[in-house]
Order: sequence, then C-alpha cells, then structure tokens
Amino acid sequence: MGFCTLYRRVQIHTGERFRTSAHPGERSRYHQSNTVERHSYRVGGIMVWAGISLGSYTDLHVFQGGTLTGVRYRDAIIDPYVQPYAGAIGNDFNLMDDNARPHRAVTVEEYLEGLGLER
Repeated sequence: MGFCTLYRRVQIHTGERFRTSAHPGERSRYHQSNTVERHSYRVGGIMVWAGISLGSYTDLHVFQGGTLTGVRYRDAIIDPYVQPYAGAIGNDFNLMDDNARPHRAVTVEEYLEGLGLER
C-alpha cells in the first residue's frame, strides 16, 4: 500500500503552513519507518511589502529575514515608503492593513497619529 496512505491526512494551520501525519496510532508514531531525520537551521527568510491604491501602486520591496515587530514595521516600511506615498496621494490617503500585531502596535499607532495618517 506504500507510505501508509490509508492513514495519511493533511492539517492546514494558516494556509501557508501544513503538516502531514502518517501514523495510525501512538504505537507506530515513532517507528523507524515513520520517522525522518531532519536538521533545522534557522537561516532566516525574506519579508516582502507593496502598497496599492485605486490609481497607483508602489514597487515591491524585499527585506532580509528577521521578525516583523512594530518598531521594524515603523522604521522599515512606514517611514521610508508609506509616508512619501501618502504625501503623493494627498488628503484622501487612508492606510489599510490586515490587523497583524506589528501593524497595530502602540508605537505604530502613535507614529501614524503624529504624521496625521488615518486608518
């Protein structure tokens, strides 16, 4: 039957991550045929950001690894990219995001308020 196809299932966590389980029960979970040696090295990743509006868009910006925090979001995205873009759009500019924690951090909220930018 191959690789325990009868018991295989996929668990989707967020749409970006998934895990495949191939064990029918607790007794066979750690059986040698069901385990794979793996080395985990945290080499980082990339973060991408782009802005769009009805009549225009920004370039796609790529940032090297690390975790996105409120401070990094403010310093690496809002200050160099959002603020000039908002100035080009004018008084009708309204910043929209996906409510991720870094986007809603107190430091970001205070910074946007100081710039006079609305959400």
